[in-house]
Amino acid sequence: MFGETLKTLRRKAGLSQEELAARMNVVRQTISKWENNLSMPDVDQLVALSGVLGVPVGTLTGAPTPEPDRADIEKQLELMRLLSAQLGRRPRAFNALMAAGLALAVLGAVFAIAIMALATLNDVTMNGCVGLIGLIAGYGAVGPMIISLIAVLAGVILLAAGAYLRGRG
Repeated sequence: MFGETLKTLRRKAGLSQEELAARMNVVRQTISKWENNLSMPDVDQLVALSGVLGVPVGTLTGAPTPEPDRADIEKQLELMRLLSAQLGRRPRAFNALMAAGLALAVLGAVFAIAIMALATLNDVTMNGCVGLIGLIAGYGAVGPMIISLIAVLAGVILLAAGAYLRGRG
């Protein structure tokens, strides 16, 4: 039964035994044995055969395949249309809010890292404080450091708010 089905489907696909064997990475004799019911392909080969021949595995094995109910297909299509419409309605404002938050957080982080890098590279000592504390205190960088940290925090909050609102919308 399997052999006849395979032979019919192979011919319908316009493939010779050699062409099918090449696509399956087996020798032609293997295809001949399958078609003459002298041996059977393993499960992986069945899956590969179904892909090459463009049919479900059940068709190859002779398993009955029920016809899909037209009403079920229509329901599924309608559900897919509704979901697609809902996804398309996501306000772009949330995306902009998230982008602004991300940009602000990255900018603040870069600025804070730059201040810390300067402190590390210059080995600043001010009033007995070394490194970052010395740089911040010595060069009056307390304000910019606080501003950069606030920018990071505000950016993260905006990003989270945009993601939350987008998820609810």
